[in-house]
Amino acid sequence: MNTTVCTVWGTAAAEGDCAATYHRGRMTSAHSIDHLDADLPVDGVLVDVDHDRDFTIGRVVYGEITESGRLDVVAVVDSAVLANADRPVHWSAELACIRAKGAGRSFIADRAKLTRLALVYDPAVIGSRPVRWLPGDITDAGDRGHWPRSELTDPLLARAVERAGPAIRQRIATRSLVDLRHGGPTHGSLHIRGGGRVLSVR
Repeated sequence: MNTTVCTVWGTAAAEGDCAATYHRGRMTSAHSIDHLDADLPVDGVLVDVDHDRDFTIGRVVYGEITESGRLDVVAVVDSAVLANADRPVHWSAELACIRAKGAGRSFIADRAKLTRLALVYDPAVIGSRPVRWLPGDITDAGDRGHWPRSELTDPLLARAVERAGPAIRQRIATRSLVDLRHGGPTHGSLHIRGGGRVLSVR
């Protein structure tokens, strides 16, 4: 088994989630999203640590939007990050938002598109759940052969292998989320600008 990498999965965002930032115990900004777009950047979605682009550790190999509007992702990353974590780790999504309603730092976006992911200790999304992970690479059948049978029946991992199998085996960048709201991948029309975390808001 390749122990230098691990497979990480969990929920990165959801339609209707509220994300907030705090300073000295007071909320300084908040945002929410009405609709998640299924398109991804042409080069796929990279994963870093704590939104530090100089600390890129892997990439998303599969993602889906569930019927309830939850964004679930599977990524392969450097295993040292999670092996050395001293408390639960969460996904933190970077999103390009469009048609935001609100003022200043707080708003509700009509639509948002995933552009990048980070592993963090303290996520902005209220009620965020920690990621799960296993040693090895989901794209490698040999690595999967070492996983407990109970994990292999995880619905998200099973769909990742089944629906994205050919692409991840060839290491083709994942360019679209599987949109289970409509039964399969869809293609939106968002165009993003480079920027920060909630990133370009138009």
